[in-house]
Formats: sequence, C-alpha cells, structure tokens
Amino acid sequence: MRKSVFFNLYQELVYLFKDSFYKSYIVAYLKQTNMINLKNYKNSILYTLFFCFFSLSAVAQNSTIIKYFDSSWNKISKDSAFYFTEMVKEDTFYRCKSYWVKSKKLNCTSAYADTLFAKPIGLLLRYYETGQMEDSSYFYDDGVLKNTYHYYPNGKLWVHYTYNQKTKKEITDAYDLNGNRLDDFVYLKEASFQEGASDWQAFLSENIKSKVPVKNGAPFGKYQVIVRFIISTNGKISDIEAETNYGYGMEEEVIRVMKKSPKWNSAILLGKPVNAYRRQPITFIVEKE
Repeated sequence: MRKSVFFNLYQELVYLFKDSFYKSYIVAYLKQTNMINLKNYKNSILYTLFFCFFSLSAVAQNSTIIKYFDSSWNKISKDSAFYFTEMVKEDTFYRCKSYWVKSKKLNCTSAYADTLFAKPIGLLLRYYETGQMEDSSYFYDDGVLKNTYHYYPNGKLWVHYTYNQKTKKEITDAYDLNGNRLDDFVYLKEASFQEGASDWQAFLSENIKSKVPVKNGAPFGKYQVIVRFIISTNGKISDIEAETNYGYGMEEEVIRVMKKSPKWNSAILLGKPVNAYRRQPITFIVEKE
C-alpha cells in the first residue's frame, strides 16, 4: 500500500517592501523540525536591500555579471530595464554597483557573498538619483543587519535603526522633516499570521490533504512543492503561484488551501504597511506503508 505525508523541511520567507522611497528584500531561512518558531527571528534575518532572486543576468568577458531590473526591482530584460547591477568577483565575495539605466547615475554600492544577494557583507550605501544619500547600512558577518541610517530626499535624517545580536535588542530613532522626534515609530515589522508562525503551520497541517498525490498515482518519492504569494497591506493573500510543477494535484492542493487563508497582520516598513512576498515550501512524501 501507498501512504503520503507532508511537512516543511524549512521555511524560506521572502519579503518585498515597497513605498515611494524604499524598496527592499528580506530573506530569512528558519530551520525547524515540526513546528516553525519565530521567537528567534531577529537573529536569523538576512537583510538584503532591493534585489530580486530571479533576475536576468549577462556575463561579460571581464567576469562582470550584469543583472537587469524594472522600477520595482523585479526581473526584466535588458531592453526594458530601469536599473542594472554590475557584480565583480573579489576573493570570496562580489562587489556590486547598481545604476539607473537612463541617467547612468549610481544607485547603490554593496558587497554580497554570492550572486543571489542572500548575504550582504559590511557596508551598503544607496542614493537618490539626485546623488543625495538615501540610506547607509552595515551588516554583521553573518549577514544580519546591524544598523542603518535612512534619509529624507532633502538629506535630513529620517530613521536610525540598530540591532544588537547579543542582547537581541532593537533601537529605533525616527524624526519628521522638521527634526522632531517621532515616538513609537516602527521601522521594520514582518508580516505575521494571527498568533505567529506556529498558527500558520497548524493552518496548513489541518487543511492540506496529504493523500492527494497517492490518489492521483504519484510514484514513490519526495516532492517539495514551492508556492509564492503576496501578503497585501490589508492582510489578504493574493497572487498565489506555484514555482514547481510536479503535478499529481500537489501544487493545486497547496494553492487551494492558501486561498482559504484568514487575514494576516501586514508588514510594516518605515512606519507604513507594505506588501510582503513569501515563498512557502511544502514537502509531500509518497512511500510504502
């Protein structure tokens, strides 16, 4: 006889935050056994600014990798690009510079451990197209954000955020355009499901029908289905798409359950609700009893 079970080997979260001045990706890998625990979220967050995993790239003869993006830092062809990024290998890391395509002005300087932009190294500087600095960020050796300064377009300080890895303490100092302190300002808060990740795990476990691949005749094996979706500013899930195509009804089953999801608490960046993009792996195993 066949039996089928499903579980998460890990959860890979991808957040895309957008507003008129700020764009960023956050990637966090949360290893787990049965239930996901986000209590230690802050020390596992890999904070990566304004890059996309699925970017198109070209490699020049001088070993410079060039990647092209639209105005929201989504993958795009060279002919339609709004930004482009040049990556040059230096020892064990990649030195990166990003530019506006039209003006050729510098947008950002940074360094990453690989071409996936998953682990920033040291100092990252980003600029408005006027040349005024937009933000200056520094990362711990493991890629966790240590501190950042974010500026208004006129050069005045908007937010200073720091995170202490040892104490797990965050400090946020924010100011309006007149230099007045903004009390209770939230610089960064991830989207959350009701009481947290354990609730999301429980929702998936209670609703996904693990026998779907068996009923549809899937061969013995392990199948990791990956579905991406957006948590909008109103907390609703939208734009649910499967990245895998194993078939046997597995992707359809995960999407079916995702569509039933209750509202989330939306993500916050620079004091405002923003869209959050996530990738959810679900692993089905078909085996003999």
